[in-house]
Amino acid sequence: MKVSKTYCSMCGRELNVKGDIFSTDCAGDCWGCVGECEYDGPNGENEWNMQVYDEIKKDKRDNRGKPLS
Repeated sequence: MKVSKTYCSMCGRELNVKGDIFSTDCAGDCWGCVGECEYDGPNGENEWNMQVYDEIKKDKRDNRGKPLS
């Protein structure tokens, strides 16, 4: 059975690609886009914001929350 690929409705990234943390499917959008939209700076307190800030510190996102890959 062939599984059809799905893509982020905001940026077109293929969703649920093994090894690509930003491709996680967040209701039709990728985690890369959702995280960037949700990022509220280093002082934001929600769980998603803290995850994005952690990814920034690990050089996976720029200082605005945009994915680097």
